Amino acid sequence: MKNKFGWGKGITLFIILFLIFNFIIIYFAFNQNVELVTQDYYEKDLLHEAELQKQRNSQALTEQIKIDVVNSFVKIQIPQEFVGKNIEGEIYFYRPSDSKKDFRLSLIPNEYGIQEISADKFIRGLWKINIQWKSEAKLFSDSKTIFIN
Repeated sequence: MKNKFGWGKGITLFIILFLIFNFIIIYFAFNQNVELVTQDYYEKDLLHEAELQKQRNSQALTEQIKIDVVNSFVKIQIPQEFVGKNIEGEIYFYRPSDSKKDFRLSLIPNEYGIQEISADKFIRGLWKINIQWKSEAKLFSDSKTIFIN
């Protein structure tokens, strides 16, 4: 008897391969690590309007915060109008690809309005930096993205 490959066997083989492919895709999809930018995402969303006002306050300044990677330091320079004034704030460092690497520091500029952070604290790659500060009862917020080599 001759073993012939016909339409029935072809359709059956196609359906079996299609199902195997779908199961593989589903398996890999469920094993992907999905992380939010922050753990308290919903609480932060409720405070969105206040955050927008902080950003507007920052954009209205004559000079913006500058963030540069110089040698082995991340250099943060606050606007000149805040140099010598009493400011308090925090710097949030977000690693989009791994939230376990996120950290925060207090904003403590020197007498020239500069704060330097050793690049040894960072792993290579993309970082999002959010700086929030308060001066004379007015709140400010600014975000920048840097790449550490």
